[in-house]
Amino acid sequence: MSFYKKGQKAIIESLYGSEYDDILNGCEKFVRKEIAPSAEKIDKEKISPGENLEKLAELGMIASHFPEKYGSLELPYLVHTAMLEMVSEACASTGVSMSIHNTVCEGLHLYGTEKQKDKYLTNLVTSGEIGSFCLTEPDSGTNILHDMKTTAKKDGKHYVLNGAKTFITNVGLSTLYVVFAKLDDEASIFLVEKGNKGMEFGKPFDKDTVRGSVTCEMFFDDCKIPEENMLGKKGHGAKGVMEMLNKGRVGIATLAVGIAQASLDKSLHYVKKRVVKGRPLSSFQLIQEKIANMTCKVDTARLITYQAAIASAKNDDYFDLLANECKWYASEAALECGLESRRIHAAYGCMMESNVERHLRDAWVTIIGEGTPEILKQTISRLKLKEHEKDPGLEFW
Repeated sequence: MSFYKKGQKAIIESLYGSEYDDILNGCEKFVRKEIAPSAEKIDKEKISPGENLEKLAELGMIASHFPEKYGSLELPYLVHTAMLEMVSEACASTGVSMSIHNTVCEGLHLYGTEKQKDKYLTNLVTSGEIGSFCLTEPDSGTNILHDMKTTAKKDGKHYVLNGAKTFITNVGLSTLYVVFAKLDDEASIFLVEKGNKGMEFGKPFDKDTVRGSVTCEMFFDDCKIPEENMLGKKGHGAKGVMEMLNKGRVGIATLAVGIAQASLDKSLHYVKKRVVKGRPLSSFQLIQEKIANMTCKVDTARLITYQAAIASAKNDDYFDLLANECKWYASEAALECGLESRRIHAAYGCMMESNVERHLRDAWVTIIGEGTPEILKQTISRLKLKEHEKDPGLEFW
């Protein structure tokens, strides 16, 4: 089984020919030999995928689409997306940590000063150091900027942070935390380094999804940081959070495609080897229907996710809509494919040792992470209606 799928190859070669074949085939070999063998153990024993992330950084794969001057390979974002999908199919815990890390890198690339990029982005791209995106709070809902209670106050040449964040990925593993806080009642963004006095971490949550990825609460108690550690301008948090979230939604959609593909691949393997009444399970029509449904969902989710990646790289006006669409559709596809896979495996799919049920569990993080389906649907509708106002088309057919 190859982690570099024909569907991926067809999309990439339609744009770039065979230019990136060697890189993507090299990634596939690495994922197959280094990432996939440890995935089951990472899940069962809740082992941090830090070692995997360090290896990805060594090979230049962890954040491969940023400018070369920061140590990145400067690959097309689509090629990076294909690599993230391979990693995610093999090990969702590694994939989600890599995705969130890239959201942090995107924020630095979009809003950072050259000094900040040289200091932080270069390390995050090359050294194996990891970043965390710190937005969600214990008492906040979807309207996080309105409900935000974490504050920042100017104190001479420093800012002092107070408040709490929750459900934060890579906590403890990360060396850099991108923190959203209100400064004079305006949402702003700050960079806090690991070990900064006044920043503490809670006990890791005991999750049933992406169990190797560490998720914790964070607490800021008079956490003082230098004034040069503001990311972007004062009050830039409202715009920044949406731009970073939309970038992150493509990452989570890619994670979902990888999880869905894993469910499909294991189902294909099982129905060929499982014999019932002298016939392989694959010969039964209802099983064939399930395989067909899963195949179409995986391919469709990949197409819309890769379309969003292309639009992001081009700064296309259509990107915001595609980012929400791909995250919603791909996450639902991952959940449905995981459920169908367990149905196909029947009792065997309920067994922990089957290494099948984890894909259904892992799919859940893609449903919740970077925006729930409900808010995504509202956003998709709002953007589409706004688009229609600008270009209503025919009034009648």
